[in-house]
Amino acid sequence: MFPVLLVLSAQPLQAASPAMIAVVQEESVPNGGGKLRTGLRLAFVKTADGWAAVCDASKEKNAGCRFDANAASQWIMSSGGRAIGRLTAKGWLDTNYSSETGLLKIISGTPPRAGRRSLGFAGWGGNPVYPPVAATSVMPGGSARWNAVYPEKMPLAAILPVLKKQVPEIPDCTNGGQDDPPRKGRPIALEDIHVFETWMTKNGEVLVGAGIKPELVQKCDYTADSLADVWLYENDGDEPARPLPALIAPETTHRLIAIGDFAGDGNEEALFWLSGYDEDGFVLYYDHFRKTAKFAWSYQ
Repeated sequence: MFPVLLVLSAQPLQAASPAMIAVVQEESVPNGGGKLRTGLRLAFVKTADGWAAVCDASKEKNAGCRFDANAASQWIMSSGGRAIGRLTAKGWLDTNYSSETGLLKIISGTPPRAGRRSLGFAGWGGNPVYPPVAATSVMPGGSARWNAVYPEKMPLAAILPVLKKQVPEIPDCTNGGQDDPPRKGRPIALEDIHVFETWMTKNGEVLVGAGIKPELVQKCDYTADSLADVWLYENDGDEPARPLPALIAPETTHRLIAIGDFAGDGNEEALFWLSGYDEDGFVLYYDHFRKTAKFAWSYQ
């Protein structure tokens, strides 16, 4: 449960500025020996053509960020489609590493947490962290529509052909995956699918995340490609299950952070964490899960 908070104004924090999405993110300090810290990571900005990344991590020392970090900025945190608190950020948290691009200092105290520390959002740092929390520059609109349910709400037969494109076969890990040439695996089958997350609305919409069962590759030294996941959206009575657009390499995995009206304009967006080989970041789905924007960074 979150602590009781003051009533939040329904007015935009910066009415003249475009809506922006950031993420309260706990992360491993680069070369910090396992130490953790929390910052506000700039993610996406609403433009005339849709959503776009605020920063470009390929440029040095936050030079690729379209944002004035020297001025204090106000943000509203939300969870489950509802505002849960405010924070103030000012200045870059770290300018020494490209992996810290877009990470602002939080100067208003420790923000609310959502859940417990785990490896689910650890990324390349590899240390258990708190789940990320979405933050917006305007008051988010609407109310919570999506609820997590027991993950068995979409037929595996609808998932299999989509997952086959990412993970065509189960590897043979008899020798720990170290054979040269590698042993040929077997084709993926229905019984190999693991539905790890399912979300539903009262209107019959379903959002499902699935991959192969982790125990099938637990003896492999290489697991990234085989643990790639897929997400599908289905609107019961309106359209059949369809995969979310892919903006990622085959080995990348997703975790849902939040779904809501982040711009306060009546439209809904879904914010995901992504993690792959030498890559972490965020993907935003909008326009009924048909369009995407991505912001990611590397560590090497």
